Parts: sequence; C-alpha cells; structure tokens
Amino acid sequence: MSAKNVGSWFALLLFLTCCRDLAPSGSLHVEASPTAVRGVLATVGPEGVTPRPVLPTTAQSNAQATPIPTLTPTVAETSLIPATGTPSPLGKELIAFSGLYFAAAADAPAQDTFPPGTEEVYAIWDYTSMSPTDKIRRIWFRDDQIWLTREEEWNWGEHDSEGTMRGISVYDNEGSGLQPATYRLQLYVNDQLQQEATFVVLAP
Repeated sequence: MSAKNVGSWFALLLFLTCCRDLAPSGSLHVEASPTAVRGVLATVGPEGVTPRPVLPTTAQSNAQATPIPTLTPTVAETSLIPATGTPSPLGKELIAFSGLYFAAAADAPAQDTFPPGTEEVYAIWDYTSMSPTDKIRRIWFRDDQIWLTREEEWNWGEHDSEGTMRGISVYDNEGSGLQPATYRLQLYVNDQLQQEATFVVLAP
C-alpha cells in the first residue's frame, strides 16, 4: 500500500472517530412519576416511558363549568304546605256558636217577627268545643240601645262541650208583653263575638 493510500485511510478513521464522539446519546430520560407534571401521565410501552398529555372529556368539562344546582323549597313553596294542629285565637280548639235563631218556645220553629203582646222570645243556637273555663256574655239590644247584659261561666255539668242551647230567653209577663221594637242579640265567648241576629216585635 502506498503512502498516499495510508494517509487517506488515516484521515477517514479520524473523521469517523470525531463523528462518534459528537453523536447524541441514544437514551432519553423521562420522569416515571405520573404526578411530575400536571396533566401528564407516564405510560410504559415497548419503547420505554413516553409522556402523554391527558385531555379532559367534554362531559368532564361541562361538569366542572356548570355545577348541578341544589333544589331548595322556596318560602312560597313551603308556605303552600298545610299546617296541622294550629291553635285557634282562643288558645284551644276553635269554639263555634252557629245557627242562632229565635222562636216562641224552646222547641218551636224559627221566626224573626213576633206579633204584638208576645211575652217571651227564645234564643236557640248550636255550640261546639266548650269547656268549664270559657266565659259567656250575652248582650241584648232594643232599637240599637243596650237593653240587657248577662255574663257567666260555661255550665259544664248542664250543657257539656257541644250541643244546642235552648234555655235562654227574654220575657215580660207582667204587662202587655215585650215592647214593640227591633231586638238584637250578640253572643260572646271569652270576649270573642261568635253570633249575632235580630228579631222584631210588632206594634198593635
């Protein structure tokens, strides 16, 4: 081999050696921890560890952007619920006087006009939920002026808690009967007006 060929081979060998020293390393180092970078998971495949970005799905994005509201009843909805056991203004079950009417006798039919000379007129009404602690007041008017007032406790032994009152009347049996006028009766229980009605005694 000539000196020229030896020099060429030597130059080629030197070039290849330099190229090998300058070549980059063949291995790539990546953190194996999936939490090293937010949004990146490490997956192991045939070629080693490869970082892969994790993208949120459409459903996940919508769930994060629009939280599901919690339904709470409004005051209006709550107020539509019927209440039970509500006390009455009298502080117990609702007292009721009803059906007040007048008659010529305790068992006579109702009437609101009486002939001249009528001596007695009965006031009849139904009652419920009465107790011995209740106070009753009756105010009789004649031609819009207070004529008689009676107040007493409820007679529990005689009348019980509910029934029909038939023993109350106004009368004048010592002269020519009840004076011709317009009469009105107001019934109160514990200072609460329960019933009111009128009748007329005609003039001769």
